[in-house]
Amino acid sequence: MRSGQPLGASAGRRLILAPVLCLLCLAVPEGGNAFVRQTVCGRQENINGWSGPYRVDALVLRGLELNKAKQNMHYKPGSLYVVLLWDKDSSTAIELDAPRFPDIGQTGRDERGNRWELWKGRGCR
Repeated sequence: MRSGQPLGASAGRRLILAPVLCLLCLAVPEGGNAFVRQTVCGRQENINGWSGPYRVDALVLRGLELNKAKQNMHYKPGSLYVVLLWDKDSSTAIELDAPRFPDIGQTGRDERGNRWELWKGRGCR
């Protein structure tokens, strides 16, 4: 398991997204289906292929909920996003290539255009 953040989540590019979404986690009832918090594994494509895997807490939500949380319209309302929560001030939103997030994994791109491969938390070294 690797620690730290990938290149696309540098300290200079901190977002207020993580605290806003964490507060929303507390506001959603147990049975609510606005979004789901879970542990995921991900690796970022780089010049040498793929990075080692990162194990991180994440939120899985639609662009509509992400736009509401951020109070903007930068995300496609019908798309599915995985928001990687690096620490209290930093996160990475990844738009998935398909409209669901299966156990076996999924690919997508972050806000900077970096390609990611994501899967649910088990099997992350």
